[in-house]
Amino acid sequence: MPPPARVAEPDLVWFRISRLDYVAVETPWDARFAVFRRFRASFRRLLGRGIGLLRSVRREGDAVAEAWRSVQPDHAGRKFWQRYLGLHVAPSQPRSR
Repeated sequence: MPPPARVAEPDLVWFRISRLDYVAVETPWDARFAVFRRFRASFRRLLGRGIGLLRSVRREGDAVAEAWRSVQPDHAGRKFWQRYLGLHVAPSQPRSR
């Protein structure tokens, strides 16, 4: 296996490293290099999962978007968030002197 390609952290973007199988990333905050290696089996597994998720979004996305639009007004106000976060204030009691 050839030595890893040395890549500076700002250059760690997909279009600059897409053809590299093995990279050592140089960062200004660490004296050691972070080393990453591409595994074809993992790539294929993740690609298959991603394609499945995209198909799911294509198949169910409109229905989910419509369901969200129908309930969104109920989840956008101050009352909802106070109730959801448990911040609702009990009715004030008259103070006795």
